[in-house]
Amino acid sequence: MKRIFYFLVSLMLLIIAVYYAWETLVDHDDPGYVILGIGRWSLESTLAFFTVVLWFSFTVFYLVVRWLGWCIRLPNKIKSKGQDVTLNRSKEALVSGLVDYAEGNWERSEKILIKHAPSSSAPLVYYLTAARAAHLRGAFDSRDSYLNMAADQSPGSEFAIGLTKAELELSRDHYAEAQETLLHLQGLDASHSGLIKLLYQAYLKQDDWQSLVELFPVLDKSKVLLGTERKTLALNVYGGLLVQQGEKGDAQDVERLWTDIPGDIKGVKAIAVGYFTAMIQCGAGARVEAQLVEHLMVDKEDALLELYGDIVSDDGARQIQVAEQWAQLYPRNAVLLRVVGKLFYVAENWEQAQVFLTRSIELNPAASAYHMLAEIMTMKGDFEKAAEFFKQGLVMHPNQLVKTIDRRPDEPLVIAEDTANEVTEPVSSSDEKLIS
Repeated sequence: MKRIFYFLVSLMLLIIAVYYAWETLVDHDDPGYVILGIGRWSLESTLAFFTVVLWFSFTVFYLVVRWLGWCIRLPNKIKSKGQDVTLNRSKEALVSGLVDYAEGNWERSEKILIKHAPSSSAPLVYYLTAARAAHLRGAFDSRDSYLNMAADQSPGSEFAIGLTKAELELSRDHYAEAQETLLHLQGLDASHSGLIKLLYQAYLKQDDWQSLVELFPVLDKSKVLLGTERKTLALNVYGGLLVQQGEKGDAQDVERLWTDIPGDIKGVKAIAVGYFTAMIQCGAGARVEAQLVEHLMVDKEDALLELYGDIVSDDGARQIQVAEQWAQLYPRNAVLLRVVGKLFYVAENWEQAQVFLTRSIELNPAASAYHMLAEIMTMKGDFEKAAEFFKQGLVMHPNQLVKTIDRRPDEPLVIAEDTANEVTEPVSSSDEKLIS
């Protein structure tokens, strides 16, 4: 549009100039006179004729120059046109390859993308998609080859290639290899959200709870997880750490860990259960006995009752007394009755142990109760009844008979998010008296 405008303006100016020149000559009744001399040669002409010749010569010269310029640019235009055709074909191939990838035609997608990747303007996309397709069809050597091609064809794309490699390694459960790749990339960009998410998944799959604790500040800053996901992860992480520390058997390490756990996480009942369990595993159950009793005053949770029965108290008589008083308040709680029976069993008070264990079995049979009753009958010399109790326990739960009476959890604590909001039983007036 601008060219047309400039052409029209120039033509108009030329016409005006010619018109005024002609009017000037006519007014003076003089056609004008032009003479050109070169050495002994001279050329004479009227001004009008000279102007026409000059205009014609300029036009021819201009057209010749334009034609020469077009001829010079012609090879580049042909080359550019070919490149445009190639790029258009590669773009169409990319769309076709992505469609095949989405439809599960991975081998065809892979072939199309690799064929057109070298001629594309963004080969990285082609090679990474082809690598994913090869991975999904199990061609892992081809996958690695495509990743290497991507690195060669797209210098400076180490981060994108590394993230893809780590993601594919995670999908094959190669957690250690993925972690190694991600830790290398962390040196390039420690706050990248995609990197942080993959790294946290690698730690989680390996139960590397301590590394996850150290990753929490970056996770919070990058906002990779939603609030509920973050809390659920924290519950699992601290629960897993408590299990690990309990297995190591160092009560001081367990107490230090408990001090470092955030308050909102400590308030979840399952985490408290994990803490009490770890301390009991370390042989330091007496240190948490009072805390455990306080929790039991609020909620007669079965897991807490079982833990109370596992404690080796500094005052066994007091421990039995408290449990007996609870049993009077809740006479139909089978777990509580079994715990009282166990405490009497540990104290070698066979008669009382038998009474409470029998009442517990009447309400809700348990293999551990049958096991203790069998042991009591053996102590009394009643081998026939002992065999019967062993048989009943074996029928009920075969695996329980190979365990000792003292329960030892050996699996990581996995906690659902909704445990944080459980409604507990109110403290009864009778329970309040027991606290003192």
